[in-house]
Amino acid sequence: MLGQIAMNEMREMDSKKMRNKSERAGVESIGFSSQNTVGLFGKWCASILNKPIYLTFFVCIGLLVTLSAHAQDLEIEEDGEVQTGEIVIEKDRKIVLPQARKLYEKVQSPEFESEAVSIPAKFKTFSYNPAVQLPDLKAAQPENDGTKEDIYDHYVKAGFGNFTSPLLQADFNLITDDTKVFRAKLDHLSFGNGAKDGKNSASSYSDVGVDGKIVGDNMTFSTGVGYTTTTDYFYGYQPGLEIDRENIRHKYDFLRASIGVEDNDAENEVDYALAVRYNSVKDNYSASESGVTIGTGFNYTKTFFVDGEFIFSKYDQNTFSLNRNFFRINPYYRLLAGGVTVDAGFSFTSAAANGEPFGSSAVFPFGRANYAVSDYVDLFARLDGGISFNSYEGYARANPYLMQDLLVNNSRVNYDFMAGAALKANESFSIKVHVGLQSVKNMEHFRSVLPDTTTFEVTYIPGNTKILELGSKVQVNINDQNQVALNAAILNYSSKDLDEFYHLPTSKIELTGEHGMMDKLTIGWQFNLLGGINGLQSNGTAPGSESTVKLAAITELNLYFDYQINERVGAFLQFNNILNKNYERYINYPMRGLQVKAGASFRF
Repeated sequence: MLGQIAMNEMREMDSKKMRNKSERAGVESIGFSSQNTVGLFGKWCASILNKPIYLTFFVCIGLLVTLSAHAQDLEIEEDGEVQTGEIVIEKDRKIVLPQARKLYEKVQSPEFESEAVSIPAKFKTFSYNPAVQLPDLKAAQPENDGTKEDIYDHYVKAGFGNFTSPLLQADFNLITDDTKVFRAKLDHLSFGNGAKDGKNSASSYSDVGVDGKIVGDNMTFSTGVGYTTTTDYFYGYQPGLEIDRENIRHKYDFLRASIGVEDNDAENEVDYALAVRYNSVKDNYSASESGVTIGTGFNYTKTFFVDGEFIFSKYDQNTFSLNRNFFRINPYYRLLAGGVTVDAGFSFTSAAANGEPFGSSAVFPFGRANYAVSDYVDLFARLDGGISFNSYEGYARANPYLMQDLLVNNSRVNYDFMAGAALKANESFSIKVHVGLQSVKNMEHFRSVLPDTTTFEVTYIPGNTKILELGSKVQVNINDQNQVALNAAILNYSSKDLDEFYHLPTSKIELTGEHGMMDKLTIGWQFNLLGGINGLQSNGTAPGSESTVKLAAITELNLYFDYQINERVGAFLQFNNILNKNYERYINYPMRGLQVKAGASFRF
């Protein structure tokens, strides 16, 4: 995908998952006739085995089912009732309105928790936005006896550091009862100057949002609104030039609003969820984009599912205007067989612009499987494909140095296959590994606009690009006060139509640790690595004078101390980029060196 959005992915409340219905409904048992169902599923598989990757996926599914048949001694009666080894799954219907799908820095892995199906989720590795990095400062939790007087619903943190960098974080929670929750939050981080020409490399980020949730007897309502503003400067110019600071200022305003409803009646055979989100972005030049996304989810008796996503968007630039539409329908059937859960169906995607009924459409097989080998080991696999909707907002959040009159096109995922294994030895150790293979037509990447060195365009590779990814995630909980986590990924890109891929990392590592010391002191550290990034550099104005530059690997070491003075008041000290490297995520844009911040927090 197009890079993880930094600043904790902007922590957008409109992208939160709706309330898990299992909190109210518990679990339910499901029986089925495995002989009839497996036969129908096999015929469906045979009808679509027209590509090698599909064959690979369904061979994996067949192996899982075979393993399950040997692992489980099930006695099936003619009416389909399972006499031994009941299948239990969570009563769960939730919907997520995802960020606009991107292909940069894409690493995926399912959540580990063993369940009927491990649904793939974004696999978080080191993400980086050159505009600003909002630190995730987690205060030490004071001990309390659980009484109302000892529980604080509101939290404020403020600090200041070098590069003239004020920090403010506030979180206010209003919990009226067990069925109503409302929250307001504020984040601000800015730098008065940076690594190049002082104020010309300043940046700032501010976000304010309010959201709420009301849980009724039969359904749950949720809503939220928020506003984000960022300011950066095009300081990638050649040294020695006289620059008017106002002429290189680039400001973005992001607006979001969402509302959702979800069925939470455990007695219903039909589950549903509906969410509507509005997003808009506008810069201080001529670029703007606004749109509505509708997400739907439906299932009948936890065996037949239909998920949908509908996007209606308008994109304006100085020289053109586009009305863009996109939708995806994903029906599938769930098969349960011993320790195996298989979702089998298809996805239909269509995208159009400026009134075309169907600019492009695609139908792809869809499959997802999870095999609980034991209480400690899960195997999983997924196959999907279709049109990927690319948005200006997604590009703007990843790279604030975009050119004007930027073209935005969609990509086509010919196939997206992923398989892996997860081991949870005990509560102290878990590991997850996966391998993924994608084929993408019209894949995008950022490329310098030459001979200008300050702006970037999004260029699309016309042919098919294959992406191989190997990822792992390790969690070690030494005890309640000491945890270490590792996220790592290796990626490889290949295409017959392009030799060089720009600003796409091929290796990523995020190693973090947190340690409680002396009851009130928490020490945290983080090591980030992002490598294999190439940039395009101008060597003059003559055609063909540009050259590919391999950027130095980003190696970043961060450290923070958080001391809880008493139940209400705390203090923190934070060091970012201890190695003091002016690394470049995007060519010609060096980042700040060592950053130091100190401040205090208050609970009430």
